[in-house]
Amino acid sequence: MNYKGMPEKIIFKSNEAFFESQCKFGETAIKVGEKAIVAIVLDGHKEFGIENPVLAEDNSGQKVLLKVASDDGGFIVVAKAASNCGEQLKPNDLVLWLPLDYIDSIRSCEGIDKRFGYVGIVIAKISNEIDSRNSSFVILCDYMKKSTPSYIDKLEKIGQRLFGFIASILAFYLFIQAIVNPRAFSGLFRDIEWGDWGDVFSNHALTYLLIVFVLSLGTTIFWKEIYRSVSKYMKT
Repeated sequence: MNYKGMPEKIIFKSNEAFFESQCKFGETAIKVGEKAIVAIVLDGHKEFGIENPVLAEDNSGQKVLLKVASDDGGFIVVAKAASNCGEQLKPNDLVLWLPLDYIDSIRSCEGIDKRFGYVGIVIAKISNEIDSRNSSFVILCDYMKKSTPSYIDKLEKIGQRLFGFIASILAFYLFIQAIVNPRAFSGLFRDIEWGDWGDVFSNHALTYLLIVFVLSLGTTIFWKEIYRSVSKYMKT
């Protein structure tokens, strides 16, 4: 129990009851890009005869048919999940819908609820309960979070950084050698007959150029990762 004598969590008997409560007492004002509103996932097959209850997924995330809470009992929109990771949505799930834009052409359509023109995303799946201590929703799945990288992705990133680090050291070593002993490097090109391309490609100079290219690529990758890490740290 909290200090007001109320339970810490108010649990509704069903998702429908929770949705109806939000229509009556919850935040229903549409504020584009600012405020998320509670919505419930509809069964597309029952409502409109769509083959799949939830609209087909694509690479940019799953689509769902929603009924968004409003003072008059709710209005229907089509929305995408904010990312293609997280739990698969299904009919009767409770979600938070964030309006982002409005399609002006819908205003002139007859027989259609004008609110159908709002374009938004599903940012979270929520439970049918409210934390009475701060009137917040209980998040079951946050679609705004990025997916957790797999072990293969992590190994690939480690490999890139290791390759870049070694390449940076070797590139720095060659740079120092070129300053300390420039004759050793100029000798690679001194004896080439530049009119004979066969001689050019059979000479050690090509090998040297290839090494320089690989080291430059590795150095670029390494410092790019350093820049990303520093930028991420500065933003936090």
